[in-house]
Amino acid sequence: MIEKYSPYIRAFGWGIVGIILSLLSRKFLSTSNYSQELGSISNIIALFGVLFGLLLAFVVFEAWKQFTDLGNSIIQEATGCERLFRTYRYLRDSKKEAEFKKVVISYLNCIVEDNFESNATGKRSPKASTAFREISHSINDIDFNDDHDSVVFGQLLDDYSDLSEVRNTRIGQATTRLPDILKGLVELLLIVVQGMVVIMPFNNTLYQAYFSFALFFFLGLLRFLILDLDNPFKGYWNQTTDEYKRVIGSLEKNYND
Repeated sequence: MIEKYSPYIRAFGWGIVGIILSLLSRKFLSTSNYSQELGSISNIIALFGVLFGLLLAFVVFEAWKQFTDLGNSIIQEATGCERLFRTYRYLRDSKKEAEFKKVVISYLNCIVEDNFESNATGKRSPKASTAFREISHSINDIDFNDDHDSVVFGQLLDDYSDLSEVRNTRIGQATTRLPDILKGLVELLLIVVQGMVVIMPFNNTLYQAYFSFALFFFLGLLRFLILDLDNPFKGYWNQTTDEYKRVIGSLEKNYND
């Protein structure tokens, strides 16, 4: 239950830090004495805030797009495996069909067992790669009995080619992260904005505490969102192997004849 609200709990804690820092600044730096400079400081913060907001919006958009594109590729790969097996059934060889189903399920199980742990570290899963090559070997071992099998084989090659392309796309998306320089720039700008808030003069202590908490909370939540979405297999928002499990269940349940 607590894990469900962990992003907000962390952001709340960061908001408390903001209150403490702003009150310490008020006490030891006497920032309230510079309230006559509030107009100039506000203009600087407003200009800086616009530039920072544009950069932050771009980073959040890129992180979210990367996350959703990966989710779509996962669905396409899982359904592509099922489509490949359905095409194989047209060969009308029950013995080889059962063997091919085992090979396809073995590949899907490798992904489920790895649970994207290899991709989370920016690497491919060796076991899944080996299992995927077994699918290719099974297709290459097909014997042609007539023109019908030849047509089916051509469609199998097309389906396998599409599946291989989707798989490569999924792995590329899964192992790609935001550039370190971009994340570093966001971190730096977050520190600068929060520092501006801490030293900003307020006449009213309660208003200063509320403003500091609200901004630190919001910026802390945005930081957590960006870092969490950047690695779609760790943290709070995660891509899962549920779609692969669904296809495994479908192959085992719906294709037993």
